[in-house]
Amino acid sequence: MTREERKAVSTLKKDLPKIVKPLIKPYGFHITSRRIWVRKDDMLYVMIPLINIKDAAILHTTFLAKPVFADDYLWDILGMEENKSAPFSLRVTGAFTAQPVNFHVSNRPLSALDAGELEAGLREDLEYLSAHIASVSPDGLSWFREMEARQERYWQSDVMRLILLLHDGNRDEAAAYLEQHSMRDFIINGKSFGELMEEYCRRV
Repeated sequence: MTREERKAVSTLKKDLPKIVKPLIKPYGFHITSRRIWVRKDDMLYVMIPLINIKDAAILHTTFLAKPVFADDYLWDILGMEENKSAPFSLRVTGAFTAQPVNFHVSNRPLSALDAGELEAGLREDLEYLSAHIASVSPDGLSWFREMEARQERYWQSDVMRLILLLHDGNRDEAAAYLEQHSMRDFIINGKSFGELMEEYCRRV
């Protein structure tokens, strides 16, 4: 990539938030810290557009989702109940929030390296998100359960699996799952998530 091309990419990165802001209005979406999001029924949907450079510039957009109640359970477990009264956008950008699940990624070439091309790509991504939400609503939680169950397991997804079990009232199954997955790597105030989860189950 030439110096001029890198400069053009730098300009696009800087201008992306200004370009996307008017585009989201017809959809009723919001933007916080470059994350585009919307709450629909029981679900939070997030779209994160970035400009990446590999062999060439691309608009790399990640689409994520999680149940709104996931953060409420997590904050109860972590002893951070005050977060429930914070602005809703905390669920999108907060450090101690339930990890949303990636359900789609798009990579659109930016060969012209101009604002018009970037805007066209963003419009396509916004339309994809809007169409997806319409296709799974009003039962987005059922879609999420099926999609989440297919994900590769790691500790953050284990947290989501436990939260879903708690939400469904499956305390015994949650306890068995916790026993199988000790979850000792996530430490808060000297206690692992597993220990905090055990305390929560005794508390409620």
